[in-house]
Amino acid sequence: MSRSRSASQSTPTSRMKKPRSTVRRQSVGSTPTNTGPRPPANNAPPAVAATTVDGDSNGDVVVVEDAASSTPPVEKNRREEDADPVDVTGLTIAVAQPSVPLSFKAHVEAIEKGDLDAAENAFTKLYDQMGTLPDDEWSAAVRGWIEGLLTTPGAFVNTDRHDMFFVELVRNARTLILSTRFGAKAGFTDAWLTEALSHIGGLTATSLAQFLLERDWNNPAILEKPVRDWICKHIDIYSVNQAEDGLACRLLNLLWNTGDYQAICDFISMGIDTAQPAYYGMENPRLVFDGMHSGRVQPLEHVLGKYLRLASLRSLAPNPDDPGLEVELTSYGGMSVGGGGLTPDQKRQRGAEKVAGAKLIFEALGRRPKDKVTILTTYGDVEESDLITAFKEKAGTIWGFEHVRLPYVQAAHATLDKDQPLRMWELWETVQLAIGKGWYTQLLANPTKTIPLLVEAGVKATAEMYQKRPVDYLYWTLPQFEAAFRVQCESFLKSLAEQQPRAKYDTKGLRGTDFNAYMGALGCVAGLWWAQKVGAPVYYCLDGVKDDDVVNYKTLKTAAINTFLGGRGKEYVDGITIFEIREILRTWPALKDTVKFTRKGKFIPDTEIEALKAKMDAAYKPAWEDRKPPKDLSKFQQIVNDVAPELLTSLKPYDVMRVANEISMLELAATAESGKVMVDFLESKGCKVLYSNNLLPQGLGTRFREIVEAGSADKKKELAAALLEAIANETGADEMRIRPTLRGALIHAIKRQSA
Repeated sequence: MSRSRSASQSTPTSRMKKPRSTVRRQSVGSTPTNTGPRPPANNAPPAVAATTVDGDSNGDVVVVEDAASSTPPVEKNRREEDADPVDVTGLTIAVAQPSVPLSFKAHVEAIEKGDLDAAENAFTKLYDQMGTLPDDEWSAAVRGWIEGLLTTPGAFVNTDRHDMFFVELVRNARTLILSTRFGAKAGFTDAWLTEALSHIGGLTATSLAQFLLERDWNNPAILEKPVRDWICKHIDIYSVNQAEDGLACRLLNLLWNTGDYQAICDFISMGIDTAQPAYYGMENPRLVFDGMHSGRVQPLEHVLGKYLRLASLRSLAPNPDDPGLEVELTSYGGMSVGGGGLTPDQKRQRGAEKVAGAKLIFEALGRRPKDKVTILTTYGDVEESDLITAFKEKAGTIWGFEHVRLPYVQAAHATLDKDQPLRMWELWETVQLAIGKGWYTQLLANPTKTIPLLVEAGVKATAEMYQKRPVDYLYWTLPQFEAAFRVQCESFLKSLAEQQPRAKYDTKGLRGTDFNAYMGALGCVAGLWWAQKVGAPVYYCLDGVKDDDVVNYKTLKTAAINTFLGGRGKEYVDGITIFEIREILRTWPALKDTVKFTRKGKFIPDTEIEALKAKMDAAYKPAWEDRKPPKDLSKFQQIVNDVAPELLTSLKPYDVMRVANEISMLELAATAESGKVMVDFLESKGCKVLYSNNLLPQGLGTRFREIVEAGSADKKKELAAALLEAIANETGADEMRIRPTLRGALIHAIKRQSA
């Protein structure tokens, strides 16, 4: 496959400015907008010609529809004689608009000189004539425009001003090719478009290829093979590797999901970044192509993880000793372009083709220097890794990016005599209930009664998921797994009932973060402390994790939140894996004997982890110093007002948030049966803001700890009585001054520990 330049020869292509394009855009379902001709108002739209992608358990998504099948919102058409009113010294006069000829030939001379302003306007007006002009006349005129613009050298002189215009031309062409109303009978074919594109070369082609990729990387129906081949020929490897929006990741995802495996191998030989991630946002949840999850595009190396075991098999023929094989092939085949319309046999065949493609890519990655690949590329290396050797000696849980750790999870399951959960998500049907505010409040207050209810609910939900998502439960024998599930869930819930509250339930959705992802991260972090409590090893795979992502995580998060709270961008979606790693590093002295970090199956020396922690600590800056508060602080202000209204005039907006959050945490911690919950909260870093604003007296944490740790019931009662007497009167001799609104919660907590 030819390229415009090799990775070693390429230089950065400047990212061209994206001006507002006047080309009409047509909505296509949940995918990025497509340009297409507008159907006449008096005509019923023809049937949709759609391509779907099936994610099995995730649903179908339409990625393209007929060009003439939907009516986009458009500006009101105006005739040339229409006028704009202009107010001049109190008088309103009509300014006539100049007539714009719609013929391409009328604009050739200006186009050859690089003047595209009038041409872009004329092409837009021509689009508005659809349904007014006869179809054959309209399509011939549009075809002439597209051919002319793509084959006229002078048209590309000012591409820095009209780059998106040319992107829209190609998108229009593909939409018309797919149209049942126009298509081949109107001369719109892939051969026609390929011939037109062949006239574009050099940096112009490189820039256009990059912008087409940025716009439609997740719309294979627009970037069909002829256009993809043209993009692959002209794309600049250096530019896509350096692009801030993860363009290398998006390109590889497009090629993977369209089965262009050899193209991926060619790009690997040229140096494309196969470990690069990208982000597309939670506002497109129906995008279910392979490698898309929680608003993120997974690096290719991550996507490949679930195919490593299959790629190691000598044969993909049905095997009674490997019942999971059929489930995997059928499921993975369904997660491909057009998968929704395939029969089970066809899905199995498509899955086998993907495994064969993965095998080619693993071989290509294996030819790279080892330091250029973040994963193991053979399943045998996984089975013989230090991680699996250690797991055989002492079983635990396996953590890391899901598909990166999956080969280790598969190999670990094969070593067990009985099935058991090896990942937090395998307990998730119970965990997600337990961290919700309603269940969590009950769990803190009465764990003895609540834990059995949560375990039973989790068992029932897991049995249902076992049927709905068999590919996720391949290595489980349900009766064996259920027994281990019950034991682990009960142990986890007991641990959770003794951990201090961290979830900011009362202010969810106001702080610029996606609440579901935030809660998922907290649930997993609770699992780390559960593992520490019960002495179970946490084998943490750092494959695919970049040190800079860990170090700079909070800075990037703050920037994203500030952008969202400023009215732009998207809610920040916490990266759960990075969130977990930062928690481990932040509390490394307490967790170092529990967590065993690995890269490519080899254990990482503690000295390297401590060096990473030092870098993270050096980059630390409290979020409240730079993070914007929400525009609407009323919910936070109400919480503070109920306790200390005078603080509203002295606190900065972000401090209002901090105080409100900690007041809510205090009230929740005070309900806990375990005194450890309140002790840990009162001595936490977050609670310091309550002490510094005189909402709690200094020394309260120490005195509460003395009650909890007292050796006898009589001593507990003695210490509790003294503390209750001190806080009953704000002018007490020992200065235990507590706001009346908070006093009730604290009295309840103290009495509970002395009962």
